[in-house]
Amino acid sequence: MLVVCATVLLFFHAYSYDHVVDDAYISYRYARNLVDGNGLVFNPGERVEGYTNFLWVMFMALGMQAEIDPVTLSKILCFAFSALTLVALYYYAGSVFGLKGPVKVFPVALTVSSPAIAVWSLGGLETTFFTLLVTSAVLSHMKSTKRGETPLVSSVLLLLASLTRPEGLLIAAILIADFLRRRPPGREVGTWLVPFIAGYLPYFIWRYSYYGFLLPNSFYAKTGGGLSHVTRGLEYVRDYFISMGGWLYLLALVPIILKGGKMWVLPLLTCAI
Repeated sequence: MLVVCATVLLFFHAYSYDHVVDDAYISYRYARNLVDGNGLVFNPGERVEGYTNFLWVMFMALGMQAEIDPVTLSKILCFAFSALTLVALYYYAGSVFGLKGPVKVFPVALTVSSPAIAVWSLGGLETTFFTLLVTSAVLSHMKSTKRGETPLVSSVLLLLASLTRPEGLLIAAILIADFLRRRPPGREVGTWLVPFIAGYLPYFIWRYSYYGFLLPNSFYAKTGGGLSHVTRGLEYVRDYFISMGGWLYLLALVPIILKGGKMWVLPLLTCAI
């Protein structure tokens, strides 16, 4: 019931920002050309990877194939994935960190209050889907390793995250490092890598052969030369902490830190990356 109430509050918070960002129409365009038989391109005959959200484009293409309006579909999916993130937070707050009572709702309440979450919950892009995948992957990884199990669920979730956004590979690297730190290298690490590599390697081979570049076109178009992209990135971080109240959401770590131990290190490191 608490999560249901939180979901309702999130909807009204998101509705106050109700919009579809213009970049979403890039995904719609690629999806439309794919459905029309022109390939995964923005302009027929020109193979340029101008999107960075492969799995999201596939969702849009499936919707178009079923004759569902992409704007409507993307907004429904965005909010649904935000709501599922609240469910994941509530579940793992108890199963991973042992939080109980009102404290268990604390991470959920902070998420509902976040302008960054709200603005993308109806924004039309893959942001909330990626958020759900990364959040669930990190927390399921912690739960499995806490029990001494191989965290195969986190491997599959991070595969999906990496097919959704390239940054998923960074999170995968963090969890691999954490996995190796917790137990000596061996069969368990190889077992964890099997689902991820089996899914990502064919995708990477296909996209490299199809587009001819290691990274999407937007990387080359936006980063510029030298340290300019680093400066611009730091400006994004600054704006998040100032205009979006990012400093407030570090409070989500307070109950975990107060319980002692080192369980807060991995969530904090993931957020920092």
